[in-house]
Amino acid sequence: KKITVATTTKPGYPIPADWCDLHPLVTHHPLPLNVENQFSFAAEDIGPDTDLVMMNYPHNPSGQIATTDWLHNICAYCQEHDIRLFNDAAYISLSHTEESSLLSDVAPNYPDLSWSEGFTAAKLIGNGTGWHVGALAGSPDFIDDVKIIKGKADAGLVPPMAAGALSALEADREGIETVRALYERRLNFLVDLFSDCGLRPAHRPRAGFFTLWEAPNEAFGEKITSGADFNFKMIDEVGLVGVHFSDFVRYAVCADVEKMATGLETALRHASLKYN
Repeated sequence: KKITVATTTKPGYPIPADWCDLHPLVTHHPLPLNVENQFSFAAEDIGPDTDLVMMNYPHNPSGQIATTDWLHNICAYCQEHDIRLFNDAAYISLSHTEESSLLSDVAPNYPDLSWSEGFTAAKLIGNGTGWHVGALAGSPDFIDDVKIIKGKADAGLVPPMAAGALSALEADREGIETVRALYERRLNFLVDLFSDCGLRPAHRPRAGFFTLWEAPNEAFGEKITSGADFNFKMIDEVGLVGVHFSDFVRYAVCADVEKMATGLETALRHASLKYN
């Protein structure tokens, strides 16, 4: 059977699209995510013939969140058109606003919806990137299907890491909140600093530890053609390393950006950024 999958991968975490491209019976297309829609696609953007939506909210790299009202619209549409719905909620513990909602809180109101939501805890609450400790919630049919394929699609978890992540979730909520608040402070600092230096934010992040920026039209007196072009010029000229997407570049706040403020400001101002 041929399957049509819609993802939040342009810009976004690329793995869902990569997996789709590997399967000969899957047709994949990215849902529209841009500055104009604030990186929140509309229910009507999902084709009625879609079989599966794989979304990622809070969104990497924009930091956009899913609100309760927005999730109700998506769930209602997917139930009406018999579309399975999955959300990668890896960054939910780093939500910087109470408006950030879970699919798991909304989807149970739609009994005929096939859905699931994934949670990845360790890499966020303790900077344990690569630990791959998580959990899945969802409708029984979706969970049963995941059980069939999971053992064939990953390497499993590491028990000591799983025990550590569970202990943190059960006994150190204060520590998790401290990490979240740290990232929020750094995000606000970097967005304000880079904005003052002429870089244009694509969206002010409401979750996570990434900032996303529109690539300028000119830097260092030269024309910029893409996010990649801008990223490589920044690396070559001033040593500022980002992750590029089509027309954007992402900068993280995993390090202490406040201590690097002078160097960061010098680098951005030296670039002489211009937008049309």
